[in-house]
Amino acid sequence: MSPRAPARLAWSLAGLSVAIFVASIVLSILAPSAQSPSNWGAVGMVSDMLVFVSFLAFPLVGALVASRLPRNPIGWICLVAGLFWMLIILSEGYSAYGLARGGRGCVGSSGLIKPLSVARRAWSWWWLLSGTASRKG
Repeated sequence: MSPRAPARLAWSLAGLSVAIFVASIVLSILAPSAQSPSNWGAVGMVSDMLVFVSFLAFPLVGALVASRLPRNPIGWICLVAGLFWMLIILSEGYSAYGLARGGRGCVGSSGLIKPLSVARRAWSWWWLLSGTASRKG
């Protein structure tokens, strides 16, 4: 394996994370009617995207660390965690898009989008709370 292969892999995964983030923004813009109701309108969507931009730091910092120090596991952990966060954000945008279209034209949207979205949110909260609870003991 080439000495530059880990750096290429790290930056490729970071680029994939950025592409997924851009796709989730596009899906969120295409599906404003399925967003959570608020009095803020477009400001609410912008503030949601600004929160999600902070999660984009994980794969970018992870790629930077992993490309410079390929044997350091922290860079790879940040990179993979950020990639998973981007997939969660994409699934939220995709489910909002599917709900806005009434399930038409979406792969796997035969009535499964809303239950999967609810299950994904419940799982992410359970994971967060169980990780916090195990550190207190």
